Amino acid sequence: MSCIREELLALFNIGPSEWARYVADGAADVNETGDAYHIHIELRPELIPEEEAIRAFLKEIKEWDTYEFLLENLILAETDGSFLRICDEPDENKYHKFITLFTPGDDIRVSLDIRKAVSQDRICNVYEWDAFSKCLLRTPWKRSPGFMPEYFNNLFEKYPEGINFYVLDKEVNFATASISFVHNADNLVTFRNRKEALKQYNEASLYMGRTENLLLPGDFHANEARCALPESHGQEMMDLFGRYETVYSLLYLAAASWFENKDLVIELKKGGKQYRLPVEKIKRNPEIYALADWVFAGESSIERAEITRDILAMHCLSAEDILSIGSEIKESASSSYSLYTKKVVDQYISIKKDVIKSIFESTKQVQELYGTLSDNLGKNFIAVITVVISQVLAHNIDWQKVGTPEFVNEEFRTVVLIYCIASLIYLIATLHTIYTKWKFYEDRYDKIREQYRYLLDEDELNKAFDNDSLIKKAQTRIFWYACAIAILWICMLAYILMIAFNAQVWVHILAGVAFAAGLIWSYRKYRNGAKNPGRP
Repeated sequence: MSCIREELLALFNIGPSEWARYVADGAADVNETGDAYHIHIELRPELIPEEEAIRAFLKEIKEWDTYEFLLENLILAETDGSFLRICDEPDENKYHKFITLFTPGDDIRVSLDIRKAVSQDRICNVYEWDAFSKCLLRTPWKRSPGFMPEYFNNLFEKYPEGINFYVLDKEVNFATASISFVHNADNLVTFRNRKEALKQYNEASLYMGRTENLLLPGDFHANEARCALPESHGQEMMDLFGRYETVYSLLYLAAASWFENKDLVIELKKGGKQYRLPVEKIKRNPEIYALADWVFAGESSIERAEITRDILAMHCLSAEDILSIGSEIKESASSSYSLYTKKVVDQYISIKKDVIKSIFESTKQVQELYGTLSDNLGKNFIAVITVVISQVLAHNIDWQKVGTPEFVNEEFRTVVLIYCIASLIYLIATLHTIYTKWKFYEDRYDKIREQYRYLLDEDELNKAFDNDSLIKKAQTRIFWYACAIAILWICMLAYILMIAFNAQVWVHILAGVAFAAGLIWSYRKYRNGAKNPGRP
């Protein structure tokens, strides 16, 4: 699209020289801000265009912007029908009435006001580059940080990812991390997520205006592949972007910073010496931006910032020293950070060795506790069987009368039956106690493992705990050991009952076979579990 001003002048048959004369006489003006475009001219046209021609001209205005086009007869300013506002649907009667009142000698005022908006794709139109760039460049140092940052900051409050300016009258291809000027829709930029970057900068620095000012150094750093601006005001815009690139780099490199009147005030160390830098004297310094970009490029921005500030505090004794920062600061900071990282890694490796040793000792103690469960179960079984054999069977059976009714008496059978029932209850209670203690030890093991989950990665954790082989082996052994003891316990009680009730020989043989089979089965499971630990 060509310049909208040129099309408007062509609509009224006004050439460039005539326009210049009108401007010189104060009868014409054009200006554009971020929110609006305005042009007016007072003239005596040879021919007023038809309403259809006017509306065809107005169709060139982008659809997301709104406009008001006004024709006003200055001679008949107070007369009804002396002005024609075209912003709605055509009204032939209104236009005809305006033409009827107009005579060729009358002065007429032509005004076009466009209220600019931002499209859903975050595109804002620029109708006339010269007028728009003059707006951004106006009185930049009247107050800090300046008009242009304030304008972009207001935009980013609504469109935090960034914005494209569609320049309609000039060839332009300029882009930063969040701002672009393009002349072709194919060159529109897809921006990054500024919220994450802003969070990272604010975590490492204390900028007093962080709640109102959302700008970052990258918002003003031009992409080397896209830094072409028109000759008119182009270099001035590049210089201004470069200055703010440096201003905001210094702002976040400092431990604390704020704007005061026309100055940027920074503290390299919190509560330390203050440096007052007049914003209008800050020139573009690529090394300052490169330093800030290095500091905030990775996840360790807080550590990098602290190291950089220490180096800056040693080398920069005045505001002039800060503004003349060179590449040696970044090289020194990078070297110091590498040494710091190596030291941290060495400490981390040392700590991990201690941790793994501690894990080994802790799990070994828990494993020893597992062993006590098996011992307690075996001791309980031996104690119960010993009592039966030594106290009950030895003193209440006449082995010389085996096979006769007098072998045992009825009172003894009752005692044995009661004893076996009580012994079974005791067996169940013992097994329940073992299970309860086992869960306690298992929970303790899991808590030990959980304590180191955030210090070691998954592979290191598995290696330190030997893939949980200790707990698996202990669980397998105690499970099958408990099975073996339970089988022995129950078989012995069954054998005592058979003796007490004078069972036949074949019953004794059958019970012995079952007893041996159960014992062999549990022992084999116990041995297999020791070789191949796993959850039973």
